[in-house]
Amino acid sequence: MAKKVAKKTTRKKATKKAPVKKTAAKAGAKRPSFKISGAANAGLVQTGGLFYKHEPNTTVMACVIPRMDPEGLENGLIWNTQSLHYGPDNAKFKNPDNPERTIAPGCLQEHGDGDCYICNVADWLKQNDDFRLKALGEQLAPSQQIFCQVWIFDQTKKEWYGPRLYKSGGCSKTIYKGINSLLNMAEQMGSAPFCDPDNGQPIALIREGSTMNDTRYSVQQTGQPMPYDKMDPDWLSKAITDVDAKLDLRVMDINEQKQLLFQTLPDLPWEDIEREVG
Repeated sequence: MAKKVAKKTTRKKATKKAPVKKTAAKAGAKRPSFKISGAANAGLVQTGGLFYKHEPNTTVMACVIPRMDPEGLENGLIWNTQSLHYGPDNAKFKNPDNPERTIAPGCLQEHGDGDCYICNVADWLKQNDDFRLKALGEQLAPSQQIFCQVWIFDQTKKEWYGPRLYKSGGCSKTIYKGINSLLNMAEQMGSAPFCDPDNGQPIALIREGSTMNDTRYSVQQTGQPMPYDKMDPDWLSKAITDVDAKLDLRVMDINEQKQLLFQTLPDLPWEDIEREVG
């Protein structure tokens, strides 16, 4: 009679579980409520080391961060705007506190009570018959800067880094319009916008061409949902909450603006300006 052979049993080796990485949300950080408004973002631009430089002929994968300041959170904004005054020939003014440094003071129409002395002088110069004064008035007019806060995917290191500010100016206002179009589409469909930190997704910012005449910009959704905690568990604590302070925005009162203009442009017809402008 054949002997029964006992079956060998093999024990599975215990596998070590990978440590669970705590996200900002799981760590108990207080998260603000993000309600992004397409209409509010679309109304910001007037018609007619921290900054990310978009190189020619490249596609950038970016996660757009909602504004973290009280005004941005209340109105559902992603865009930051600044209106700055540059000096003659679009060179910044000399800093009165430190002549070795330059400044571009903020326009009081956007960053103050609405009455901006530099704007008033610029308007007066633009109405002058002297073409040189007229040209100077155009140079002194405020220049609007618009940018959003992003995390960028490094294709070489295969990792996200940020925050950076992506400036949408000049030709790249196409980026601004494309992003707002995506926001409006999400609002109309009742779906989460791409910049929703919990249910959003990266977008592709595309730059084709290298010169002013042949450069084209476009925006595309990737279609790959990704919570921002997965992008960077600490994004909430790293995000810039006060962009103006981070960029050291200088806002002068009217008397300081007068002094700055007089020091920079002493040869202007100041008697006429004082009589007409004040």
